[in-house]
Amino acid sequence: MEVKCCPNLKHLSFDGSYNASEDAVLNIIRSCKRLQVIDFSDSPYVTEEVLEELGGNNCPCFRGIRRPGTISSFQASAIARNLPRLRLLNLSNTDLTDGGLSTILSGCLCLEYLDVRGCNFLKLGFHMIERATTQIIEFLYDPDEGYYDDSGDWFKFDRSDSIYW
Repeated sequence: MEVKCCPNLKHLSFDGSYNASEDAVLNIIRSCKRLQVIDFSDSPYVTEEVLEELGGNNCPCFRGIRRPGTISSFQASAIARNLPRLRLLNLSNTDLTDGGLSTILSGCLCLEYLDVRGCNFLKLGFHMIERATTQIIEFLYDPDEGYYDDSGDWFKFDRSDSIYW
């Protein structure tokens, strides 16, 4: 993959890509200093080394990742550890857990947008929702699903709840 001719590239999608090597992805990141957003939908490139490159000095303008599909707790930790300035994160329809979400919220303090709709493994307790909605400008989740309170009881959201709006 030759990317030397695209130093001003800002948005890149690897959606459905399985043909590039990790080295090729790393070369793209190193060559595109103005990269802002990457779509890793249905691709295997969310690795520790790739996330390190995105979070290092190679891409000072980097702001966001789209990663529907599978996300492991290791990948959630790598995002939190390597991308503290991340502003946009779409993890919709993943297998993200409450632990992974908590790790991301702790590590990515600059998040302005986080989409976790369709994440069936999230239980989203009341305190987790309160933390996310306090920390993030636009936190998208499935409010019709409800939440667990501290005692473990399940509650459906009422549209009049202030947290819903």
